[in-house]
Amino acid sequence: MPIFFTLPITAADVAGYLREQQILIRWMERYPDATISLTHGFPWRALREGDGFALPEAIWEPFKNPKLHMEVSFPIRIGDWWEYPYRETWRAMDEMVNRIGGRRLLWGTDMPFQNRFCTYRQGRSYIEKYMSFLGADDIAAIMGGNVARLLDFPH
Repeated sequence: MPIFFTLPITAADVAGYLREQQILIRWMERYPDATISLTHGFPWRALREGDGFALPEAIWEPFKNPKLHMEVSFPIRIGDWWEYPYRETWRAMDEMVNRIGGRRLLWGTDMPFQNRFCTYRQGRSYIEKYMSFLGADDIAAIMGGNVARLLDFPH
């Protein structure tokens, strides 16, 4: 059974988030057989830099554990900053796929809250239709295959 953690994601405290990640790393060392997922992704508001994000090298450290997954939910986190199809997030998503792997990313919406910024259909299509750098296998995994596998559901 996977365990879902939400790390504190305050508006401007990247250092605090990285300290929370160190606690998570110690927890994963204590329970090496646990499968884990981080809800809500990174603290996107604290990581904003211009029309994108500055992702510090340290933010990738917990993902050395191949049993750690992460939710992808840009619209709910930054939908008030940028318009659909969220082009400003594409570079970060590409880096997440390259550094974490498409088989460890889980699409999420936090419905109904996403509807403040985009429709459910847009919440899918910004990944499925517009992130052309993603292959079909990554899209299928991110958009449901990974969570089905984690929860042992037929997909």
